[in-house]
Order: sequence, then C-alpha cells, then structure tokens
Amino acid sequence: YVFRNDDALHYLPIVFISLPISFVIEGLFVWLRVADRAWAYAVGSFLRIGVTSAGLLILVVRLKLGVLGFLYGTLLASGITMGFLVWYWLRNVRPILSGALFLRMIKFAMPLGLSSLAMFIVNFGDQFILRQYRGEAEVGVYSLAYKIGMMVSFVYGGFHSYWSAQCFHIMRRDDTKYIFGRFFTYLMVGL
Repeated sequence: YVFRNDDALHYLPIVFISLPISFVIEGLFVWLRVADRAWAYAVGSFLRIGVTSAGLLILVVRLKLGVLGFLYGTLLASGITMGFLVWYWLRNVRPILSGALFLRMIKFAMPLGLSSLAMFIVNFGDQFILRQYRGEAEVGVYSLAYKIGMMVSFVYGGFHSYWSAQCFHIMRRDDTKYIFGRFFTYLMVGL
C-alpha cells in the first residue's frame, strides 16, 4: 500500500530484523541516561554514527547498492552498537528477572503505550486521510511544512533527555525550586 507496487517488499525483512535491535539499543541508551553514564552514552552514540557513516560510504557510495546498502549499513551499525551496549551493561549490572516487577511495569506502561500509539496516529495518520481528498503534491507540501514545524522537538529533545533522567535527583535537592525554575525558564527561552 505504501510503496504502491511490490518492488520494495524485499526490503521489509531487513526492516523487521532491525526493529527489535533498535528497541534493545534505545532501552540501553535510556539506562545509560538514568544511570548518568554520559561517557558510555557518548561512546555508543559515536560508535553508531561512525559505523553508519562508514557503512553508507562503502555500501551506498562505493558499491552502489542503493536502498539495500542503506538498510544493510544501518543494520550493521545497529548490531555493532547493540553488541557494545549489551557488553557494557552486562559488565556493570547483574540482571535479575522478576515476574512481579515486570507485571507492575506493564501496568504502568500500558497507558503510556496507548498514548504513544494515539500520538503516532495523530502525527502520521492525517497524511493517509488527506491523500483521499488532495493530490500527492499538496500532501507533500503539507508533510514538508509539518516536518519543519516539528523541528522544535530537536531543541526540546536535549532538555528532555537530561531532565527525564535527572528529575528525581534534582527534586530531592534543597534548591529544588530555584533549579526547577531556572531549568524550565531556559527551556522556554530555547523553544
């Protein structure tokens, strides 16, 4: 439906293989932020960027594999990054499985997951509906304008990454009101 023909269907298995790897990577990056391990976070980020760039240069530019080269390069970079992050995590944390804790986490995360799904539908569903009533050129201009408008999330992303990992530690401090006020004043100025 999305590609309007069957030519691109052979790319989907690579995308589906990449999804669980991406989930593991993002989960481990969240752990690094919460554990305040900026060094390992930076190494993992630069590793992913470096391997992705090298893979794209070799597979897409040099070997001219096109979309397939992009997908394989990204998959390779994700696999290597996941390997590093899992190795670092296992060296520093002794994982313990708890069924009761897992169920509590599922109950806590269920509304968040539903709201994320709803936001996905709100953010991307309009383009599928608009195609029924407007031409592709108009929907393309709308999509571009929407993406430009969403660039504010890049500014907010840095603030949010730090705040979400550190908010509980900051809120325990004696100067909480000052820090809280300053932090969100800077956020509003940045936005």
